[in-house]
Amino acid sequence: MCDSILFYNGRTRLNVDDARVPPDPAYMRQAYRQEDKRGVYRLGDLTVPRIGTGETCQPWRGHDPNKSGK
Repeated sequence: MCDSILFYNGRTRLNVDDARVPPDPAYMRQAYRQEDKRGVYRLGDLTVPRIGTGETCQPWRGHDPNKSGK
């Protein structure tokens, strides 16, 4: 999932960094429970079923992302 904020202003150049919102600390503690020397991270299952037609939805090494199950 990704949220994007687009800025359009004909007279002034806007800095994207001005729109950054820091993540909620409670959410970070709940969602990102793994930690190593590089920082915190979360585990995710990259083999969940997904219906799509793009290149990333094609079978690869015996795994078809369009079928249910692993």
